[in-house]
Amino acid sequence: MQFILWLFFRGQNEFLIEKGFEIHAITSPGTFFEKLSQTNNLHVHELYIARPISVFNDLLSLWNLSYVLRTIKPDIVLLNNAKASFLGAVASWLISVPVRIFLCNGLSSENATRINGHLYRLLERVTAKLCTETICVSESLMNYARSENILAYNEGKVLVNGPTNGIDFVEFDPDSESVKQRAQKLRDDLAIHPTDFVIGFVGRLAKDKGIDDLAIAWKALRGSYEHLKLLLAGYWESEYAELNNPTRLIFQNDNGVHEIGFVEDVAPYYALMNLLVLPSHGTEGFPTAIAEASTMGIPSVGTKVAGCMDAVIDGKTGFLVPKKAPQVLVEKITVYIEDDALRRCHGKAARERALRDFSPKRVWERLHQEYIRSLGEKNLPVPK
Repeated sequence: MQFILWLFFRGQNEFLIEKGFEIHAITSPGTFFEKLSQTNNLHVHELYIARPISVFNDLLSLWNLSYVLRTIKPDIVLLNNAKASFLGAVASWLISVPVRIFLCNGLSSENATRINGHLYRLLERVTAKLCTETICVSESLMNYARSENILAYNEGKVLVNGPTNGIDFVEFDPDSESVKQRAQKLRDDLAIHPTDFVIGFVGRLAKDKGIDDLAIAWKALRGSYEHLKLLLAGYWESEYAELNNPTRLIFQNDNGVHEIGFVEDVAPYYALMNLLVLPSHGTEGFPTAIAEASTMGIPSVGTKVAGCMDAVIDGKTGFLVPKKAPQVLVEKITVYIEDDALRRCHGKAARERALRDFSPKRVWERLHQEYIRSLGEKNLPVPK
């Protein structure tokens, strides 16, 4: 959660503080906790919440979370991150926080098994009901939530159909000399030739992100094209811990694959890519990776799941394929390998759309207006 707070809310917290808000972040310990703590005027509270469901640990977290919230006495609670949102909704409801906002950034039930799906939908439904409002980051996510009765058909809203915090146009600028220089160094270090066709994947290397489908598609493509390179930027989930995992072996035994691991400075890696692929099975909300790639002028191949369906305009900024369909993935990637003019056209359209719709300040201002409106409805003082 501390990573999400650091990455997804950079700039937003400072913007709101300037508007008169006092911001407290409650987050699990980790690598980014210190960075959050060093953010000017941001009050950070360390509270561990285990990712797996555990009755004892979750009750303990709920108790501790309630204690921290009683200490802070907030007027508004913004909940983000699946299980933390549920516990936060219960805790803030119990102590009667006036404004409780569920920032729905993806729903775990979309990609869950049948049994787990019922449990996740129940938790998501309760989270939404205990909150005073739910903000979805994309239209397709809100439609999914309504279709699964997580939200009623008169509940939920979309402030900006785009990534949670927008995209930093300075950081993700394909014309930036700094980005170009860092990309050239990477190109030299990774021995990527200018004529190579580079496919990128940015995110958790996990089953729900479609990494198994990507492995199958990659193996098929390598049989037809020798000049392909694949960049995998992200960390392996625990389900792939064994080094002899079949999916990992496909990548590790191919010298055209570069496993980058997690990187903060991802812009120069996008600058190396001809194409981004995100064969997600669901839970996306509005995928930041596709938004970042779009801002860098790179088309994407995504899947027809909530969030991706908003991030990619099919046939204009990229392609959408059915989830768990590696053969269709191969077909769409092949289109871009064979038709460079179309790839460039889609990349140009993707950047134009990003510059129009993904401005961070646009997101911050809409959220600020929503906070002011919500405080006014509760007859609470508005920061000035």
